[in-house]
Amino acid sequence: MGPVAPGRAFHAYVSVDLVQSPALTDQLLAAYLARAHTLLEGPPGVGKTTLARGLGDLAHGMGRIQMTPDMSPSDILGYEVLKDGALEFKKGPVFHSVLLVDEINRATPRTQSALLEAMEEKAVSAGDERFPLPEDFFLIATQNPYDLDGTYLLPHSQLDRFGLTLRVPAPRGADLEAVLAQKLTGATATAAKPDLDFPALRAAAQRLEVHQDWRRVAAGLQEFLAEPGNAERHGARPLSPRAWITWFNLGRSLSVVRGLDRVSTSCLRELLGPVFQHRFEPFRSAGLSALLEKRFDALLGQG
Repeated sequence: MGPVAPGRAFHAYVSVDLVQSPALTDQLLAAYLARAHTLLEGPPGVGKTTLARGLGDLAHGMGRIQMTPDMSPSDILGYEVLKDGALEFKKGPVFHSVLLVDEINRATPRTQSALLEAMEEKAVSAGDERFPLPEDFFLIATQNPYDLDGTYLLPHSQLDRFGLTLRVPAPRGADLEAVLAQKLTGATATAAKPDLDFPALRAAAQRLEVHQDWRRVAAGLQEFLAEPGNAERHGARPLSPRAWITWFNLGRSLSVVRGLDRVSTSCLRELLGPVFQHRFEPFRSAGLSALLEKRFDALLGQG
């Protein structure tokens, strides 16, 4: 029997406290390998924070911020204090390798914007000084659906800095029964903490080739997004090179997470919605992911 794929090991570990699909846990692990900051979206109580904590455990520690409407930027980044006649910068919780920002859209736009520099440049500026964040800085933000009271729409400039959005659904059917059995009976389960070599997995992902056919598919999808009809009906628009690079890097990482030695067609197709959906207007883009998948299939058939 060969070695267990990293994604399968991670799913087994977090499934002790959470019932979710392997696809969801695979995609979160791939995002960490690709350093693609991630939005976890879903109603309260479905395990978004538990899922993030599971990854934080494997990444050897995680900082956490619970967003509230009265939170200020200094609560996240840090602040200067007077010590021995000189100003000294006290680092905030953003200075962690893995940072969980709970309910990011409960904070005001001013506080949300405090994360922009950290997400893009992996650094925080205070006065005339600049403080670097850990090299492997990775942000996971949970957010509540926009139709809940007390939420603020994230600006497009901030959404574009997230590599993908993962929707954590409420459990149904057998999954709900499993959650209830787990929580109501008091039964405790354990799973061995997998020893994942993240630098080696990242290096393996970088070695996977993105061949010319995939670049042709990306160009074809970009033309599809630029079509006037899609802009009018779905709020679609051509995407930045950063978005396409993120898609390919996540495709590489997801392939490695599943134990593959090449970039998988199914992995790239599966990531179309998570990588691109949040980059369009949230109230007009319903159905766009399915259209992208259909065009993706058509472009492959033209190769």
